[in-house]
Amino acid sequence: ICLISLYDPENNGVRMLADYLRRRGHQAQEVYFKDWKNNTMLWPTEQELQLLCDRLRTFNPGAIGISLRASAYMDVCRLLALRLKAELGVPIILGGIHPTLCPETVTEFSDYVVRGDGEDTLLELINKLERGEDANEVEGSWAVTEQGAVRENPLRCLLADLTRSSWRDWDHPHKLVIDGANVTHHDPLLVDPIYLTFASRGCPYGFAFCYNSTLRKLMKGKGRYWRLRPVEDIMAELADARRSYPKMR
Repeated sequence: ICLISLYDPENNGVRMLADYLRRRGHQAQEVYFKDWKNNTMLWPTEQELQLLCDRLRTFNPGAIGISLRASAYMDVCRLLALRLKAELGVPIILGGIHPTLCPETVTEFSDYVVRGDGEDTLLELINKLERGEDANEVEGSWAVTEQGAVRENPLRCLLADLTRSSWRDWDHPHKLVIDGANVTHHDPLLVDPIYLTFASRGCPYGFAFCYNSTLRKLMKGKGRYWRLRPVEDIMAELADARRSYPKMR
C-alpha cells in the first residue's frame, strides 16, 4: 500500500500506520506530497501530479491511502484520488480527521473510508483486498460497493494499547517527497533538529473549538478516549531515535 500525506511533511499518522503495516508483513510506501508554506496552499502542478503517478506506478501498490486532515485540502484530495484511480486502477482509501467526522463528503471519490484509529481497520481492509475477499463490511470503515451504494459499518473500538502503534521507522527506503520538480527518497523530518514524540493519544480536555470535542462524542462507548503510553515504551523510542535521527538537538 502507498500512504500519501497532503501538504504535511510532519504527518506522523502516516508514519505510524506505515510502520504498523510493515511489522505485520505488508510493504508500505510513504509519500509526502507538497509542503504547506506561509499559510498558502499552492495548487499542484501537472508536473507534480505526473511525478506522483509515475513514482507510484514504479512501486506498484495494490491500494492507495490518502490522509485528509482538514476540509481545506478536500479539493486537492479529490483531484489526486480521481487521477490516481484513473492511472493506476487500484482502490483508494481515505482516512484522517475529515473523513472520520464527515465520511459522507468523500465517498464520491474513494472506495473505502477509514474512521477513527486506523491501525486495525486498515490492516483488516488490506488483508481482505490482498486475499480477494469482500472488504465491504470491515468494522471502522465505510465502503462504496460496485453498484455505488455506501456501506456504513459501525465504528471500531479505540486502540487501547498504544505500544502496538507508537513508533516510526525513519530509515525505511520506501519514503518519497514530491514538491515542485524535486523528488527525494528520505524522510523529510530527518533534517529537523526538533524530534516530536507522542506520549498519549486523544485529549484530556474538551475545548469546543477543537475537533477533539466532536471526536470524543463520536467515539463515546468505544473505549477510553485519552490513552497514555508506558514510560518504558517512550524511553525506548527516544533511545532508538537518537541512533536514526542524526540532527536531533
